[in-house]
Amino acid sequence: MSSNQTLDVEALDDASVLGLVEGIVALRKQAAQVHAAEVRLLATAGELAASRSAALRSDSREREMHLRSIAAELALAVRASDRTVQRQINDAVVLAEDFTPVLEALEEGRIFVGHARVILDAGTPIQDPEARLVFAADAVARAENLSPARLRPAVEALAERLQPRTVTERHRDARADRAVTVTDRPDGMGELIYIGPATLVHGIYDRLTQQARAVRNAAQPGASFGPAAVDPSAGRARVPPRRMVRVSIPLTAHPSSPPTRARSTSSAPTSSPTCCSPARHKTTPPSTRPPIRRWGSAGSAPSGRSCTSLSPRSPSPG
Repeated sequence: MSSNQTLDVEALDDASVLGLVEGIVALRKQAAQVHAAEVRLLATAGELAASRSAALRSDSREREMHLRSIAAELALAVRASDRTVQRQINDAVVLAEDFTPVLEALEEGRIFVGHARVILDAGTPIQDPEARLVFAADAVARAENLSPARLRPAVEALAERLQPRTVTERHRDARADRAVTVTDRPDGMGELIYIGPATLVHGIYDRLTQQARAVRNAAQPGASFGPAAVDPSAGRARVPPRRMVRVSIPLTAHPSSPPTRARSTSSAPTSSPTCCSPARHKTTPPSTRPPIRRWGSAGSAPSGRSCTSLSPRSPSPG
């Protein structure tokens, strides 16, 4: 093949790739504009429900009936749940009223749907309407030249600077949203999610990691208890079997060895937060283990405790 023929093939390939890029960009812009048009309609539905409810002089439940009625009609038409459509209406109202620059950029195709979602996630905690508009305008300018993944840390830092309250104050309020949720997964599996203070979450993860290494090393003679025990034959760090102790600690207050191996009586030092100290999870034979104390509905955990242990505690003197 001559050099001229090679240049012709490369030019043809470049033209094909350029055509693909232009086609994808055009479709993304159309998708952004369609999404913006849908947001406008949903926001109009929210405004219609608000205008009808404004004439009522009753409690909030009756005032919400107009929004629920409109959401139910839309949900039936698009084959979605009422709650999903109602949430979409509320989000559309917020986007149209408080993040107007974002919606306008979507309509013009200057940013895509992924950028808008990142901006909303970062800017929603800002409560001041004027600060939200300032944030939205600056975030859109950054989004025009960044991918959603690179945009996220930039807009999160921007939102942090616009927050009138300190991190300590916001953390105190956020603690009220602590929650534990359970989601059923396929093949008989389940997902347990705990949302809480970051120090406790990382402490729980560290405890699982340390206990998993202890179980792995105790079950394999000759292994060291170092933070990164290396398998000489493989030349790489072993993967700590957190899955072996992740469930056994919450259920039994102590880690369990793999079911196919005998339990070792040796102990290994672990690093864990004070509230989850191994000293509070001493293992006793089942025949002598006292019943587990749980906080019932009639009472609550004592104030000042960072976490609730399910293991028995010794009674206080007196």
